[in-house]
Amino acid sequence: MKILFTLLLSLSAFLCFGQKVRYLNENFVQVNFKDQATYYTETYQDGPQAGIVKTFNLQGVLLSEENYSNIKRQIRHGVCRNFYPDGRLKSELTFKDGILEGPLRTFYPTQRLKRAELREKGMPVQAKCFSKAGYDTTYYEFQTLPQFPGGNQGLDSYLVKNSRYPMAPVNDELIQKGFVAYNIVKFAVSASGKIPDVMIYRSLGTLYDREAVRLLNQMPNWEPAKEDGENVASQHAITFGFRL
Repeated sequence: MKILFTLLLSLSAFLCFGQKVRYLNENFVQVNFKDQATYYTETYQDGPQAGIVKTFNLQGVLLSEENYSNIKRQIRHGVCRNFYPDGRLKSELTFKDGILEGPLRTFYPTQRLKRAELREKGMPVQAKCFSKAGYDTTYYEFQTLPQFPGGNQGLDSYLVKNSRYPMAPVNDELIQKGFVAYNIVKFAVSASGKIPDVMIYRSLGTLYDREAVRLLNQMPNWEPAKEDGENVASQHAITFGFRL
């Protein structure tokens, strides 16, 4: 059975001119007001496209500092650092044109080394993980994507079984050939696997938009994304195809 959706990572984008402040909720989804926020970012433009984005909690503690060659397209380039709330270094990653390239290191709160990798074109060519005591331990992936129960096949089955309207396979190739009976819905997968912050990104009309949102809101919890062994929130989008 063909997959009925296209999962897009990091769909959200933003324009920055000079320094700009954005407020984010606990799932790092942009909100309009500070009283809705858990974090905020400050963007420092360096030319027409490049710049630095710093993320803080509402107490003003720096949590991350990321270099971008293109902020609008969210292409990280150079060294990016994440910090624990007490200011200690949590991770240091190196990117080239949006792909991990070069050294990657993460640290325990004690500042003992947790992971040391060397990446080429996103893939680890040297990689070690360490225990809290500093000994070698079993290697595990640095990042894993969130997953619907049963994976893509499980999600496909859920959509077919639960949709009130006939669904159609959709992918980028079909869209490029002129298929238009689809909408795109953005959503977050929280660190606990819940699906909050659902919003229409491309509309197909009220009837089908409501159906796509309903399907997302009634989904079981996903297996959340992981980074360095910890559950983390992530943002995604699903393209729903319908037979009109």
